[in-house]
Amino acid sequence: MSYILRAALLIAASLLFYKIWLGKETFYRLNRLILIFCLALSFTLPLIPVPQSWALLNDRENNEFVTGNRAVSNNIAADDAKGNKDKVFTTIHEVPVTQRVIHWISYLYWAGVIIFALNFLIQLAVLYLQAYRNAAVKDKIFRIVEINSNRPPCSFANNIFINPSNYDWDTYDQILVHEKVHVRQWHTMDIVLMQLVLMFQWFNPFAWLYRKELENNLEFLTDDCVLNQNSIPKESYQQNLVKVSAPYLSLGITINYNTSLLKKRIVMMNAKKSTVSTLWKYFFLVPVFVCLVCLINNPATGKQTARSTLSSVPKNISPPVTQAAQNLPAHNVEGAAMYDTAKTAVRKAAGPDTLLLNTATITPEFIKSFENIGYDHIPAETLAAFKAYGITADFAKSFWPVGYDKIPVQQLLSLKQLNITPDYIRSFWRVDYVNVPLTQLIKLKEKNITPGQVAALENLGYKKNSVDSLLGIQ
Repeated sequence: MSYILRAALLIAASLLFYKIWLGKETFYRLNRLILIFCLALSFTLPLIPVPQSWALLNDRENNEFVTGNRAVSNNIAADDAKGNKDKVFTTIHEVPVTQRVIHWISYLYWAGVIIFALNFLIQLAVLYLQAYRNAAVKDKIFRIVEINSNRPPCSFANNIFINPSNYDWDTYDQILVHEKVHVRQWHTMDIVLMQLVLMFQWFNPFAWLYRKELENNLEFLTDDCVLNQNSIPKESYQQNLVKVSAPYLSLGITINYNTSLLKKRIVMMNAKKSTVSTLWKYFFLVPVFVCLVCLINNPATGKQTARSTLSSVPKNISPPVTQAAQNLPAHNVEGAAMYDTAKTAVRKAAGPDTLLLNTATITPEFIKSFENIGYDHIPAETLAAFKAYGITADFAKSFWPVGYDKIPVQQLLSLKQLNITPDYIRSFWRVDYVNVPLTQLIKLKEKNITPGQVAALENLGYKKNSVDSLLGIQ
């Protein structure tokens, strides 16, 4: 979602720049190239990391990293000194409430993408049905398709859709000249590209306005070509535009006559031509994009950058997991057990004064594997415990068939430490203990209660015991 929002911001900036600086210029061909070029840049620039020295947010992000780690460590130390063991554990593993909201927004966004993609495919299907079901006249590269409706003329690819009975010969001829310019210059490609952009930017009002500006410029360009390359009087052409324009709307992926644009087209036809001296405006686009990229893009990172950031943390701050694991009570299965193992593994691998988020062992692929199954923003300390304990995304997914998806990270560590497997869970199904909460399964395993013992109790007359009763009997 971050990439999509950055692209949306660049599209908005491109639109504002075009409206303020270039919208009134009569360099229609150049404007067409600029509009397409800005779209391409809007989707490619967010992927490019900027140098550390250029990143405007670099210093702030590094300070937040160092300050955040220092604050976490100090808070843990303070809580530990006061004896708040449970608070230490909760602080380390607290997941932001907004995470679920972000997930739902993501689902809504992709639902919108699917809807607009289906709409685009339906429009394509309707167009090709109209193009090949109706009578058509082949004129070199053009196919003039005769339609029976009162919709205004439009074109798509090399097809020109028009109802000849609605116009006199002079108007009909000028319409064909106009639409042939659209076809010859491949204006359909611009419209299709914009439709693809709108699939992924459907939520962005600036993207819809951008499409309108792109379509307007194509009409200005076509009008200019018709008047300059053909012996058609300007007054006659403008009068015929008024005749042709109609309130009916053609499909969104076609290039069509638009009543709302008519007045502006006539104004631009009569406007004074831009001179070469105004070309300087186009060069201002470069610093605009450079500033935006430095503002919103991630700075370039590498092993040296990561090490320099980690080394800036004071040496007297011990790793949060290690510090917490030293003092957690032994009965806390979801705390002391998993952290003790993580502490031992991390100490052996890196030493007590190394931050747990070690870029040499916690790889982007390891983090991504958990994000792919819904575990976003896992704390660094938890990732270190996962790595030390050998917990993988596949381990979490193995519990899906037995009804436990999106298991909390604390319980994942407890399941691994106690060697609770999907087969162990299925073994309780055989004695009618189905859908037992994981917290209770963990307690059963901790106290070594087996399905065989449950069956023995039932043979003695203790039938249909609750899990709490089993724990009490044991």
